Amino acid sequence: MLVDLLKRENDELKEEKHNYAEEMNTVFKRQKSELEKAEKKINDIMQAKMDSISFKAERNALLDKYYDLSTCECDLIGLYKYCKVYRVPEDVRRSVLAADTRKELTLPATLEEDIRGGSVREFLEWMVVPLPGLKTITGLFDSVESCYVQYKKGIVPLPVLQSYCKDYGDKGQYNFTKEDLLTVTAVGTCLEYFTTVLPLLGGVTFLDKGRYTLPEDRRTMIGGGSVGEFLTTVVDLLPEPKHVEGFYKYLYEYYLAYKAGDISHDVLKVFCYEEDDNELFVGSSRHLSAGIPLGDYCKVMLPLFPRVTCIEVGEKVDNIDWCATLPERITEVNVTVCTAIKDFTPLLAMKGLRQVDYDSGTNRSFQSIIDQLKNKGVSMKEC
Repeated sequence: MLVDLLKRENDELKEEKHNYAEEMNTVFKRQKSELEKAEKKINDIMQAKMDSISFKAERNALLDKYYDLSTCECDLIGLYKYCKVYRVPEDVRRSVLAADTRKELTLPATLEEDIRGGSVREFLEWMVVPLPGLKTITGLFDSVESCYVQYKKGIVPLPVLQSYCKDYGDKGQYNFTKEDLLTVTAVGTCLEYFTTVLPLLGGVTFLDKGRYTLPEDRRTMIGGGSVGEFLTTVVDLLPEPKHVEGFYKYLYEYYLAYKAGDISHDVLKVFCYEEDDNELFVGSSRHLSAGIPLGDYCKVMLPLFPRVTCIEVGEKVDNIDWCATLPERITEVNVTVCTAIKDFTPLLAMKGLRQVDYDSGTNRSFQSIIDQLKNKGVSMKEC
């Protein structure tokens, strides 16, 4: 029994000693870990302090050398060269540029030569894009189209293109010529160009009217793509109020394009926006040669011209049955030199007619309804 008791006490002492050793080992490891963390924290603090001192010293040195206190602007080209050669960290470079207060920047035409050894794209990304107050960029490019071409080639970053476009041209208007078309289609389609650039600009005017499609196919853009898709995209991208001028040369060509399904009614409406004439000419030689139904022409076009109150009939028109269906707001019809019309009675069916203009060239059959028109309260004006 005594032996067993001593053996048990011995085992308990061994276990207690083992537990104590484990506990001490745990304490040691914990204290070692805490010490290492404390040392790391101290080192980090010291490193951060040294980095901060170094950062400020380098920043101040660059400001002293490349920052003009009188203009609050940096010498961008000089700063770029230094940063490139000495591999100045990005955060230091950006902190220097943050002090630049300019709102406008004119890039020199000699930029590529001025930064020899660097690249235009890198210069723009490093020195121009970070400028905090920059609103407008001019120079270097002679047009927004040439800036876009450089963007497509990867030379100009998108933020620079956006800044360049911001105040380009006349406010609310952008003129696009055939020469511009040829410029942008050298690097892609016209549709790609307008999708990128038009949201950055105002309205659009196509100056060289009727010259944007291949002669053998007026539905296909020079440079590729559908005319209908292109014009729909342009209209969708324009801010309100939407207005497009040009592209087609004559008003009836817009009508024909709409009837052929080449353009939508929304596109047709945008082409007609801001037309403030009070007269619509119907039945020109071109209308008749194109086989345009004059009644349908009026039905489609008149709602797009709310100010129109007068219809001028072309001299070669021989039938005016369509006049009977004209809306009530049409109060005047001009039939001067209309020698081919033999039946003017459709004028009697017009609800809003208040005046008819005629002359000695008007077919003599008009005389037969003058009294009836007067009885309806319509005045006659001999021109």
